Amino acid sequence: MVDESSPFFLIPRMNRVEYRDHWEQVFQTKDTRQVSWYQEVPAQSLTLIERFCTPGASIIEVGGGDSRLPDELLLRGYENITVLDISNTALEVTRNRLGERSNLVHWIVSNVLDLKVDRTFDVWHDRAVFHFLNTVEDQEVYKDRLVNHLTIDGMAIIGGFSANDGPFKCSGLEVARHDRSSMTDLFSPEFEIVESFEAVHTTPSGGSQNFQWTILRFGGLGDE
Repeated sequence: MVDESSPFFLIPRMNRVEYRDHWEQVFQTKDTRQVSWYQEVPAQSLTLIERFCTPGASIIEVGGGDSRLPDELLLRGYENITVLDISNTALEVTRNRLGERSNLVHWIVSNVLDLKVDRTFDVWHDRAVFHFLNTVEDQEVYKDRLVNHLTIDGMAIIGGFSANDGPFKCSGLEVARHDRSSMTDLFSPEFEIVESFEAVHTTPSGGSQNFQWTILRFGGLGDE
């Protein structure tokens, strides 16, 4: 019998069009400075990126939305930044905010599961996208996108709700919560966990969300 109370219980997914339309509506109707995931300065993400790569590294921000991460990376001298989001509305907000500096960033409007570009990245950063993938099929497709778009020894920095008291929903959608063990099971043997820890995010309304951060190194596909 399936235990629906389990933090790893997987629920049916939206189709691609429904998922895109959901996020377009979010970014068209909400003040994202007030949504639960908002950060004026994405301090945890910046700390991890600066720890694991230099300003010359190629970085993709997955699910960038109208995150302030590209703003802060540009200020720190990073010159090879790509931002992906399923919502064109969200990316347009960020482009407008950056003004002329938006020309320094590569923009991709796509579901991460459909990502297919003819290049690889040194760093893959994902804060709160992976946890929306709540079927094994989608999680495996996500891993495949990582394998195909990370350089050998490239780093994946993934943050999402923790299996230890993390929320069960975000923006009205069910999430799959994770810990070190579940991330190991999902991403090995191609990826090695370099670091894994929990951190609390304080929402604009003053609430607390327990995040699980996992840093993975891509070791390649061996002899396959």
